[in-house]
Amino acid sequence: MPARRARSSTQTRCGTCHPLHEPRALTAAMWEIQVDKMRETMRRRGVRPLTDEEQALLLTYLRAHATDAGGPS
Repeated sequence: MPARRARSSTQTRCGTCHPLHEPRALTAAMWEIQVDKMRETMRRRGVRPLTDEEQALLLTYLRAHATDAGGPS
């Protein structure tokens, strides 16, 4: 299941450095900016940055659950 894998990856890759944010906390566009920023922060801190595949997986999950994703609240 891609959604389960994405959620797990979010917990593993993002949750090790900071508390996780609810995907609905930001719009899809804001998540794109935030994930790019965090990828660079990881590099600066000497943490293995997200691979392109990890970033794509995370963004797919975050966009699908973003504030402006629509669907049931």
